[in-house]
Amino acid sequence: MRVLNWCFVALNIVISVGCLWRVRWRSHVFGKREKWTSSSNWIWVWQLVGVVLVVSLKFNPWHLIWWFIVGPAVRRILVRVRRDAPLAWKMPRLYQNWPVAFLSLFALHREALVLQLRQGVKFRLHAPSFDTFIINEIWMDNVYTPSPRFSIRDGWVVVDVGGHKAIFAVFAATTARGVKVYSFEASPENFACLSHNVALNNLSNVKAFNVAVSGRDGESDLNLYEDNGQNTLLQRSNPQLHAVGSIKVETWSLAKVLRAVGSQVNLLKMDIEGMEYEALFSCPHEYFQRIERIALEYHDVLVRVPHTIRDLVEFLNARGFSTYLCPGTAILLAERIPDRTFATQLGSGQNEEHFQPSQQKCEAERFDRTPAKLGLDCTT
Repeated sequence: MRVLNWCFVALNIVISVGCLWRVRWRSHVFGKREKWTSSSNWIWVWQLVGVVLVVSLKFNPWHLIWWFIVGPAVRRILVRVRRDAPLAWKMPRLYQNWPVAFLSLFALHREALVLQLRQGVKFRLHAPSFDTFIINEIWMDNVYTPSPRFSIRDGWVVVDVGGHKAIFAVFAATTARGVKVYSFEASPENFACLSHNVALNNLSNVKAFNVAVSGRDGESDLNLYEDNGQNTLLQRSNPQLHAVGSIKVETWSLAKVLRAVGSQVNLLKMDIEGMEYEALFSCPHEYFQRIERIALEYHDVLVRVPHTIRDLVEFLNARGFSTYLCPGTAILLAERIPDRTFATQLGSGQNEEHFQPSQQKCEAERFDRTPAKLGLDCTT
């Protein structure tokens, strides 16, 4: 029996070391770097710790079975704590009623709540949902305005395509003076919440439209999901994520959106769950000339689209924009290159002289632009 116990310990050591050594081998052969303590290897580190404890404390080696069973559960808890600990530190600086905001991240039953920001802004939102995360992204992490060149200034005209519940619209309308915001939201439920939040903050400089933005004017089916931030005109890639229904909604092309605005657009923000490709690709050049900056969340994995972010980057480069993919997020920033016209770029190709691309391979092939060209002083 004693020999069997030591064989069991030895087997655990061999398996753990073998799995960790595989990381080094993969890094050497495939050039794929991975930390020893990454989530995929953590369980083997945990198992090695169990072996050390069993040997040093002279426990029965069969206790390693329980150690192995408990390991994944502990790992999930630690990952959650590691992920949410920075939020627990930052959120009191953003929210007046930060305990309510923090607890909304863990709500079990759907409920409406009002979150108050220290800037004096209020939002009526729902939990559980991604609403609080969206506030954190926009107000705390500045995902759409990460640099001085993209920071909203006095007198700007901002177009918010994919207005959701007015979180970005309120941010843009209250960040500077004299800002005009045009917000477009497809979902009637979200639009009602958007209108309520605009009224709740007494904003007269936000004009809202209950329409979807796509590649054409007309009507289309909007697929509805339990978390209404995931509503889309397309189909989700995740087979486990099922739509709870669909409704007919009016659709506008980006050209019609820009006609409704009727002026130069200083910042176009987009988050329309995969329709950004069709909306931008179908927009005539004369309307593109009205746009100075674009900040959008791209979707080339989570929804079924026939395009990739590289297609969009090349499209925008060809139309006079320098582009930058923000590391760690699905955010694309684009800014019009001064004193360039569409015809000049197609003829001379000088755009590439000033903005040399560099390719990265992550989960999919990415196209990047030097952040210094866009005045980016942070890596969002």
